[in-house]
Amino acid sequence: TDGSGQRHVSQGRPRGVQFSAHPPHPAQASCLQWPPAWGRAVCQAGGGRQWARWGSPPSTSSLPSPPGQQRRSSFTSPQGPKGTKGVGFRRRQSLKALCVSAFSSLLRRNTQHLLSEDVFKKQFGNQRRVTKPYYRRKTYVCYQLKLLRGPTIAKGYFRNKKKRHAEIRFIDKINSLGLDQDQSYEITCYVTWSPCATCACKLIKFTRKFPNLSLRIFVSRLYYHWFRQNQQGLRQLWASSIPVVVMGYQEFADCWENFADNRGNPFQSWEKLTEYSKGIKRRLQKILEPLKLNGLEDAMGNLKLGSVDLG
Repeated sequence: TDGSGQRHVSQGRPRGVQFSAHPPHPAQASCLQWPPAWGRAVCQAGGGRQWARWGSPPSTSSLPSPPGQQRRSSFTSPQGPKGTKGVGFRRRQSLKALCVSAFSSLLRRNTQHLLSEDVFKKQFGNQRRVTKPYYRRKTYVCYQLKLLRGPTIAKGYFRNKKKRHAEIRFIDKINSLGLDQDQSYEITCYVTWSPCATCACKLIKFTRKFPNLSLRIFVSRLYYHWFRQNQQGLRQLWASSIPVVVMGYQEFADCWENFADNRGNPFQSWEKLTEYSKGIKRRLQKILEPLKLNGLEDAMGNLKLGSVDLG
């Protein structure tokens, strides 16, 4: 303002709009827009638009309602103030987020018992050494519980977690199912590492609780096979009618088909899979030699899954 007490407006005002030297009375003005880049307010009073420079936007709660618009001022538009999203838009966004969350949860429930393609190839690979980029080979137990020549009861996988071996978690899962002692069951397991000595003893005790249960274990690799206690554990498993067999191409294909998120793609063998498998089988046969089992090779051949349906 100058000495006369009049308020000046910006020289860059739009043409064709009348301006007043004094701001309108609050009771006769309603703020329509507040452009924050200018610090001006577009006000409506007396049938004309006036632009004036204000220090800060007036609080709408502190201004009295214009005459004849008391009912109108109490109504909140669903569109909200200009430049903001309305209530309808926010409701649509919330509904959309809820649908996406429910769909994602459904997908997780449908694939929670399946291994990802990357995990399957890294963890079940039977290569002698891990190639770059290096990663840790963990123990995964993929299991399927079925009635003897009947439907599947339970299916899934476990891995080492919180200092609990995957085999122990698998045993706890089967015990929690409350199996009928009068029924006959069969369990097929695919394991990345052969059981250690401790897990071998746990598996033997587990099968003794269920005399009508048949357990077969197919391993991708031998776990510290040069340790005597682990060698003894493998012998005890065989002596307790729990055969431990090295996985070949067909076993890898069956595991891929039933326990991996393959998305309908067939199993693709990695380089030298059969060669590595034969080498591991020779090491296992050498470990089992002290048992002097008759027809060991024939028994291992009968355990192949060519005619077994895991679907």
